[in-house]
Amino acid sequence: MFTNWKTTLAGIGAVLLALGHLVTTVSTGSFGFETLSADLAAIVAGIGLLFGKDWNITGGSKPNAT
Repeated sequence: MFTNWKTTLAGIGAVLLALGHLVTTVSTGSFGFETLSADLAAIVAGIGLLFGKDWNITGGSKPNAT
């Protein structure tokens, strides 16, 4: 987790934007299944980015550290 600042930043951004959108739709009363499913997908994608690694981390272009 947090192996590269680029994927970490993208993951945090995706989660925060989805949560912000979810809060906005609930507070305005326009909450529905489509909104929930889209925001849930964005949150899962953001979590995936947080745990992801880039090509230049172990297994990519850098040798495995011992």
